[in-house]
Amino acid sequence: MPPAPPKGEDPVSNRLISLYLILASAVIPLVITVSCLSHGITGIYPHLYYIPIILVSYAYPRKGVYFSVFLAGSYLALVYFFMYPDGEAIGSATTLFYFFVAIGVVVAFLSERLRHHEGLYRAIFDHSGQGIFLVTPNPGSIVAVNARGASFASAAPEDLKGTSFSALWQDPLAYATFIGRMEVLHSVNAVETPFRTRDRVPRHVSVSGVKLPEGLYSCSVMDITDRVREHQALEKSEAQYRAVVEVQTEMIVRFRPDGLVVFANEAYLRYFGMSREKIVGTRFRPEISPEDIPKVKAHFACLTLAHPSATNEHRIRLPTGEIRWQEWNDRAIFSPDGTLLEYQSVGRDITEAKVSEEIERKAFEQIDKNIEQLAILGDHIRNPLAVIVGIADLDAGPTSEKIIHQARIIDRIITQLDRGWIESSKIREYLRKHA
Repeated sequence: MPPAPPKGEDPVSNRLISLYLILASAVIPLVITVSCLSHGITGIYPHLYYIPIILVSYAYPRKGVYFSVFLAGSYLALVYFFMYPDGEAIGSATTLFYFFVAIGVVVAFLSERLRHHEGLYRAIFDHSGQGIFLVTPNPGSIVAVNARGASFASAAPEDLKGTSFSALWQDPLAYATFIGRMEVLHSVNAVETPFRTRDRVPRHVSVSGVKLPEGLYSCSVMDITDRVREHQALEKSEAQYRAVVEVQTEMIVRFRPDGLVVFANEAYLRYFGMSREKIVGTRFRPEISPEDIPKVKAHFACLTLAHPSATNEHRIRLPTGEIRWQEWNDRAIFSPDGTLLEYQSVGRDITEAKVSEEIERKAFEQIDKNIEQLAILGDHIRNPLAVIVGIADLDAGPTSEKIIHQARIIDRIITQLDRGWIESSKIREYLRKHA
């Protein structure tokens, strides 16, 4: 596959010139052969046939063999015509005939192989998913560029040939550094930089290069605009997430399965009275009360891909020695293939709530004791009161009537106390349900 002609040149005119030159290189040896043979000279002119045979076999491999046979046959026919019956001259010409044909076959074969590989490389060059630039070292002119590379500049390949490769780089210092490393190291890998485009659309690329034996630079350019935008969006999202997390009153911490803390918000740092440097990037763990450790281990063991979240309460000892209660909602984060990546925990201090629960529990216990004692006290009063009423009935008279009347008053008071006890039990049950 012949190389593409430079911009501005007519390929038809170039082809005609090549044909004229080949035709001339073939005619001249024949003319010289006729002239030399007619004067009895046979020593030098055969070497003139190498030039047209090599030229035609290289430029037209499939026709070069036929041309070699034709030209060598013409030479042999001229020798027969002028030198017959000189057996030595004819034998030498016959040998050269086969030699010329062999040269044509070898050159045609090598040219065909060369063009086959050139076609493969040209196909790779033209259809590569990456932009490919061939650049001169100084002043950095673009010798060749494929369509993908030209698309980075929103231009056609023909428009970029002969222009400066540095004109595509928005950062002149980055280009100078790239070329400097190419000169010293002969290869540079993955330099990320913004490219200029004619349509003024921002485009980020990754440029790699290698210095070829011919001295040219082969530079491959990969479009990473989407990746850069995704990274920028991710950074913005993370910044927004951190801004939200940092103002939360709940403690938030993320850590890996090996205990390495990768994030802790300000509420977490304030709670433990430690700086970020002493927690993030370390295997910091609060001191959990020994009696709660088995429960905490079982809690994390139950976090699976099917049930990644759960809540747990336990006690810890602060660096000051104070025992505090905490409630944590822990979530296990898995990769798409099910590998455990890290845990995210959101917690709060529930010590005051636990103290209130204890006070409430003790209050209900006291209420239960008081109600129970009140019921027993009523029975203790009624039993002797019944004896008094019975004795008074035996002794009829004004005094016994007064005693019985007062006993009935006492019984009504005890009955009211019994009703209050029943109401107190109902209130107690209501409070236990709704407190």
